[in-house]
Amino acid sequence: MRPKIRRVRGRPIPQRATQCGMVLPYALFVTVLILILGLAFLQTSATESLVATRNVQRLQANAAAEYGIARARAMADSQFGVWFAMTYNGSPLNWATSPYYSGHSICNLFTNQTVPSFSTATYSVVIEDLTGDVVTSGTYRIHGYGTVGTYTRQVSLDSQALTFASFGWLTNSENGVWFRTGDWLSGLIWTNGQFNIDGNPSFNGPVYSGSGTINYMNGGPPNDNPTFADGITYNAGNINISSLISGGQITAIQNAANSGGISEPSNSGRGYTLTFNPAGTFTLVKNGVGGMHPVAPVTLYNNAAISTINGAFYFQDPVQVSGTIDGQVTVATSSGNDIDITGNLVYSYPATPASMFVAGFNQSDPLLTSKCALISGGNLVIDQTWSGGWTDMYVTAVCASVTGSFENQYYTNSPQKTLHLYGGITQMTRGAVGTVSGTGFLKDYLYDTRFMTSPPPFLPPVGAQFSNWQLH
Repeated sequence: MRPKIRRVRGRPIPQRATQCGMVLPYALFVTVLILILGLAFLQTSATESLVATRNVQRLQANAAAEYGIARARAMADSQFGVWFAMTYNGSPLNWATSPYYSGHSICNLFTNQTVPSFSTATYSVVIEDLTGDVVTSGTYRIHGYGTVGTYTRQVSLDSQALTFASFGWLTNSENGVWFRTGDWLSGLIWTNGQFNIDGNPSFNGPVYSGSGTINYMNGGPPNDNPTFADGITYNAGNINISSLISGGQITAIQNAANSGGISEPSNSGRGYTLTFNPAGTFTLVKNGVGGMHPVAPVTLYNNAAISTINGAFYFQDPVQVSGTIDGQVTVATSSGNDIDITGNLVYSYPATPASMFVAGFNQSDPLLTSKCALISGGNLVIDQTWSGGWTDMYVTAVCASVTGSFENQYYTNSPQKTLHLYGGITQMTRGAVGTVSGTGFLKDYLYDTRFMTSPPPFLPPVGAQFSNWQLH
């Protein structure tokens, strides 16, 4: 059968040709659609690849920043956390004020250092002083910056230098001395040894013991039932107290006393008497001696202003201290020489010393500005002379004994009174201030929380404490 033919402009066109002419645009459409889908697929693949690359770079930049933080943290651990006093490759760090860090002093510790075994990543570390008192505060922020390609990430970590003023109680050995009912301590409480407990003393702060057990006088609870308000950690390991308050560390106080403070040589063992006065002054006497060959005492400073010195006192002989402190001072003695607290040693404060030991006392009161540290190269002795006036005693200072003890010379006196100490105690070997039979002093030891971040001047540190990790 012959196909039907129709004519257009006089020429016959087959039906099949008309159908082919209609198929061609569809083919072109499909081809273009496939091309568009292909391009879209390629674009999506490229975008996903870029996102994946950026994710990898971000993670690598994070890791690089963390690597810088880890290096800085290791430096802080090895050099006691006092960044301003640190060295790198034997040279002091360089510090300068920066408007980009709130006007604080900063140190560019590392700049664009390559991460080992990962050459495409670099890290930089900036140390920022947070208080404006870079020499004495020990409060810093470590900023780590990691860079991979055009991607940079930041990590920060706060670093606080630990001194013995960071502890409410720190001993190497408890030396068989007991905490008993009526004793009250606060702050960070740590012994490298084993606690001895008789009855129901109260510990109001985190407690750490190098031992795995407590030595109880009466077999433990319920007869011995101490309060650990913030828990106790056993087998906590040792803090190297000998590096914290060694003779070499006391040299730092001596150097400060030689450069703007008070430094006194040996007085043939007769010692010195240092009395603080309420109006921001001190009196220093070179002690004399009686007998067949008497030596008269000599007043070296009479009502001298604390503000005229840098606050450092160093003696190569024993020293007796007492009075009312209006200022910031650190008193130290050379190896083997005691510091004797011969009467109340209190801060100048509008209220009475007893008010500082009442529940709810505001330790951040702006009127409380005085600070005191006592660092003995021998023992640190409570030496309240027995003369019929045996009373409660008040000491506002953070106290440390390099080789010996914090102790009460009259721990057998009775009836039992209370030693109120606002500060902290560090000692190599614990000494007695009272007895379980009811003589000497009960302990009312309140930690001065200001000293965790802002201790008295020139204290030697023991390590660094880290907190407030942040990814920016």
